[in-house]
Amino acid sequence: MRWTARLVLFAGLAALVAGPAVFAQPGAPDKVTFRDRTEGGKLTTMDAEVKETPGGITLTVGGKEVKKVSPADIVRIDYANLPGVGKADQLQAISKEDGAKPAEAQLEYANMLKKAGPTATERTRKYLQFREAYWAAKVADTKTGDEFTAAAKAAADKLVAVAKLAKSAKSWEVWPASKLAARLYADAGDPAAAAKALTDLASTDGLPPDLRVEAKMAEAVALARNREGLAAEAILNDLAKDPDVPPTGTAREKLTVLQAAVKVPMPTPGADTVPSTPADSVLALQKIVDGAKDAGSKAVGSNFLGDGYLAAGQARQAMWAYLWVDVVFNA
Repeated sequence: MRWTARLVLFAGLAALVAGPAVFAQPGAPDKVTFRDRTEGGKLTTMDAEVKETPGGITLTVGGKEVKKVSPADIVRIDYANLPGVGKADQLQAISKEDGAKPAEAQLEYANMLKKAGPTATERTRKYLQFREAYWAAKVADTKTGDEFTAAAKAAADKLVAVAKLAKSAKSWEVWPASKLAARLYADAGDPAAAAKALTDLASTDGLPPDLRVEAKMAEAVALARNREGLAAEAILNDLAKDPDVPPTGTAREKLTVLQAAVKVPMPTPGADTVPSTPADSVLALQKIVDGAKDAGSKAVGSNFLGDGYLAAGQARQAMWAYLWVDVVFNA
């Protein structure tokens, strides 16, 4: 079920698309769209000079620093000056990003990437490759079955290439590119590739501590879904001692849920399982999920509960666990 893996790995990922950018005269600042945590996550657009790091961006207006934005809150950056990219071409591509025809948006950026050529500056390549890969992912999401699997893996490969470029450039795109790649790999049935993308993400120098913890938790989930429960447990046990995980709060609750969840047996695909009593680990997880306060933590646990009940042949119980995620959390 594609949505089970997607939920665990990507709850809270900002959509990397917004309305068309409108630039001022040449030499104007860049246009940045982000979710402002100081305003309750309000979608905000600002014209500013941008300093990029893996830990996010610093926005400067008139030589004065006005805002720092986490990579998890950045929706998009459209640079006012991209060497090798015509302004008309850039605006044409942006105009296609309303989500109605993702293939057209992808093609616009692919064409600009070809036109820019191998001598394009690092910023130009990074911007164009990221936008093209993002829309390749959106195209994949319109497909089903084998077509989805092929398109998702191809888009994920593009995103991994973007993440490597961003990591080398010490830029913010390493976060959204890696997470989106991991989600696509997981949805396409390749949790090992998802785990690898998240391992590389978590090792990024300068990544904010809370995002490093989130990446490690997601890595543990991917490993568990690849039937590498012991490796997943080891990661979570290390996080339990990590000073970047507060003793209370959402991150600690999610960690507690996951420590129980990765012990749940995975169902065997295509097997006709004779109904039996669920494993003790499933019943233990059920109690923890029932007592969880954070909706995201409940959802993560419910995904694994569904798997555990399926492994015991309890299809109806599994259905209710999955439905809670799909109807309540994903609504």
